[in-house]
Amino acid sequence: MKKSAFTLIELLIVIAIIGILISIGVASYAQAQIKSRNARRQGDMKAAQSAIEQYYADNNGQYPPNGTCDALTTTTKYLPAGLPQDPKHPALDYTFSCPSVTNYCFCGQLEPAGNTSGNASNTSCVYESGKSGDSYFCVSNLQ
Repeated sequence: MKKSAFTLIELLIVIAIIGILISIGVASYAQAQIKSRNARRQGDMKAAQSAIEQYYADNNGQYPPNGTCDALTTTTKYLPAGLPQDPKHPALDYTFSCPSVTNYCFCGQLEPAGNTSGNASNTSCVYESGKSGDSYFCVSNLQ
């Protein structure tokens, strides 16, 4: 009688193929997470931009004057949940700047640091000094 069974070589090949598929899946998942967090950061910046433009419309064409953009969170009308926070590191705030009643700038650093998908290539927005502006996504006044 001949017994039918897998050989050691066949088992090792199947295990190797499964290992390759798992490593591809893990790498794709990590990239998807990064893209998702970057999309959230950009969405947060756009939401903050919409809120401050609404503030502008409600306050006779003036942006918050205090330099910290606190006027957006003093009332639940503009940003009910407060200023947005980074999705990966909630303790790290985005860079918000409202230096005068005529302009503002909100920036968030994209992952990985140093990537070139950001839009902060000019100096109109103030973000962390000493860092490449290409890795920051910023929104500023529309008016």
